[in-house]
Amino acid sequence: MADLKAFTRDLMSDAARDLGTRLEWVAVEHHNTEHSHVHVLVRGRADDGSDLVIARDYIREGMGARAQALVTLELGPRTEVEIKRELQNQIDAERWTPLDRDLVRRAAAGEGLVDLRPDAAIRPDAAHHARLGRMQTLERLGLATPTEPAQ
Repeated sequence: MADLKAFTRDLMSDAARDLGTRLEWVAVEHHNTEHSHVHVLVRGRADDGSDLVIARDYIREGMGARAQALVTLELGPRTEVEIKRELQNQIDAERWTPLDRDLVRRAAAGEGLVDLRPDAAIRPDAAHHARLGRMQTLERLGLATPTEPAQ
């Protein structure tokens, strides 16, 4: 992203529209890591003076989806190679990843069990293989315990 300030303004403008209130916020750009990024602090008051309440799902997923849409407008869609590389980087990461969020959702739906056995009707894709690899990493880190193959 060439201009993080403009990107952040656009993102926060979208968030204000989504939340139906004007937002008071400040942001700080960081260029001290491999990936430049922005931290945003939002004042906890809505236009009418009431407490500003933002749903966790919006913070966790809605803001990310809005940011991704803005990035896609500027940079174009991600290539399949970029997507596969991102998934590969998540497999061995020793931090919380989008793959972990996906596995937690699957665990919640499966009463704590993540079933990654392949479906005979569906050919496994790169994301499926990444989930399997991530589960092996989580097992190695002591954060997951297999019950059966691919479970």
